[in-house]
Amino acid sequence: MAESGMKTLQNRNPGVCPLCHELYKKPKFLPCLHTFCESCIKAYIVNVAEVCQTLENLPASIFDNKPFIWTGDGFPCPVCRTHVPAPPKVRQSPPEEWARNFPINQLILSIMGGQEIEKETLCGPCEKIAEPRSAVYRCVDCLEAMCKDCARHHMVLSATRSHSVHPIYEIKDRKRTKNEEITICQEHDGKSIELYCVDHNVVLCAECVALHHTNCISVIAIYKIAMEIRDSLEANKLLDRIKECLVESENVVADRRLNIEKLHNRKAEILGRIRGIKDEVLRCLSQLESIFSDEFETLHKMEVSKLDDMVNRYQLLQKAIVSSEGILHAAITHGTDNELFVTAHRMEREVQKYESLLEREIGEIKDIDYSFAVNYEIEHILLSLDEIGTVIATKGISQLNPSTKKNCQQLSKFDATSAMDSRCAELTGGGFLENNHVLLVDNANEKLKLFTTDGDLLSELELSSAPWDVSIINASTAATTLPDEKMVLLVNITNECITPIEQFKTTCKCYGIAYSYSEKALVVTCDTAYNEKASIKILTVGGKELKELVTDNVGQILFNSPSYVASNPFTNDIYVTDETNNTVTGLTLEGSLRFRYTENYLKLPTGVAADSHGCVYICGNGSCDVHQLSREGKRIKILLDGVVHPRAISFEPYGDKFLVTSDGSFKSTVLIYKLK
Repeated sequence: MAESGMKTLQNRNPGVCPLCHELYKKPKFLPCLHTFCESCIKAYIVNVAEVCQTLENLPASIFDNKPFIWTGDGFPCPVCRTHVPAPPKVRQSPPEEWARNFPINQLILSIMGGQEIEKETLCGPCEKIAEPRSAVYRCVDCLEAMCKDCARHHMVLSATRSHSVHPIYEIKDRKRTKNEEITICQEHDGKSIELYCVDHNVVLCAECVALHHTNCISVIAIYKIAMEIRDSLEANKLLDRIKECLVESENVVADRRLNIEKLHNRKAEILGRIRGIKDEVLRCLSQLESIFSDEFETLHKMEVSKLDDMVNRYQLLQKAIVSSEGILHAAITHGTDNELFVTAHRMEREVQKYESLLEREIGEIKDIDYSFAVNYEIEHILLSLDEIGTVIATKGISQLNPSTKKNCQQLSKFDATSAMDSRCAELTGGGFLENNHVLLVDNANEKLKLFTTDGDLLSELELSSAPWDVSIINASTAATTLPDEKMVLLVNITNECITPIEQFKTTCKCYGIAYSYSEKALVVTCDTAYNEKASIKILTVGGKELKELVTDNVGQILFNSPSYVASNPFTNDIYVTDETNNTVTGLTLEGSLRFRYTENYLKLPTGVAADSHGCVYICGNGSCDVHQLSREGKRIKILLDGVVHPRAISFEPYGDKFLVTSDGSFKSTVLIYKLK
């Protein structure tokens, strides 16, 4: 990850303006050190002033996410959006006057000049009129190489007299080009920044000190510490931090773009599900409709059939009645009296049957109709259905893995030297207990000490010799090493008491100690004397030696002088610091090498610990920092920088709090932090 960011930073051309994306023309830098062409930053300032008159504010700053509000005395940096006050000389002038009063970035000019001049050997103006002459000057405003005569004319013409023209040999020799404008105080015009206030972590001119820092204890001349920074690689360490920030920002951009892509995909997926639900509902309704139609058709046929039967029967009745009517009418009209009587007598009985049938059935005839009752459950669903579903934007752990990449906040700090100590405490080890207490190893006073995280001393245990390190086994048990006696001591810890339990001898001097939860065993570093090889010993809690690690699985010597050891809370991996070669070794308890970590800035690695996420932390006692590594041994970041000689480090069990012991001048301090 760090390598990717490094390439990006190295490939970026420092001679290109972030606004116009072309080579700088008269590069001017702001107090935040971001640099732009004078014409670009002027146009930007004027545009900001005009936009703010209509919008009243600009997009939020990248640092506090608060909109920039125009007050007329400054503008937001185009890159970081930090508020940039107008230069003191022209603070009351119109915004279009501000840009020319910002200082020129001579460092950028020298870099640009060095890049371009190597290609230029002839005077540009002379070459255009076919009279080639050697170039000896260069205008940094128009980026033109010129001979002596052309340069002289360039500096007196009204259009170019304000341009900066430098001899080429000066630009080539970057040591001659000093970026002195960077060291000019922005508050006190013309005053050089020559002092550094340690108390407030600010650089100052003499007037700043006289006005605001007279009571500060540590105000140091910059020249005294500048060489120390260069010699101690502090500037390069800062460059690495910048690279890490770049990598982090690239990772955030990549992660957010992946998140956007995921949201697009999820949107399409959810809309697809909605269409699927609709299709399923329609399929289900279609199926129910088909069943309903079939059943309805059966009922309909049955009812219509009954009615058809009645219609047919009554149509036959009509024919019978019509026939009877015809016969009776014929008898009346043409029959004899005898024939009429017989016919009428018989017809009387037929008519009685007709009347009886009609009287009986007409009274019972019912009108047939259909009514429809919607299934209650469907009706209930329709009445209660006011939306097809709900979309909620949920927040979860991103691919950036914030549980791994964290900063830390200091919670407390205290001096571990007690009133009963004959010497200043020297804390060579420490352990974080579950009840917010810490167990400390005081090598100088040959004691174990129990403190609260606020610095209240609860108990002390005097030992027979100087202890070196301690490891917490469980909530009430810890193990400490006594190198001079070649011994490991087990102690019981209560809220206000440390009590020895048992002890066992080791075959050599043991220093660092850790408890492996996966193997239920103690792991100790053995820095043996004379011709014996340094090793790691794995022991039972009772002292039985289970294994010794001297070489890795391919026969290579693992350690020169192992100091401290830590175990991964979830695996059988262990991590060992080696002060003599500034290396941290990660390996399994079987001896398989996992990684070797070394870094130019890591000096004298001592204490080592692993947190509940499996990340590894190393105290750089000589480099005054704490490095955070991944499980694979890749540096994530320098978690702490500027800690005075950190010695030991320990995390609370399955938590985010940790302690660091610091070897200061004539005192050993405990620092309590929390990852955030």
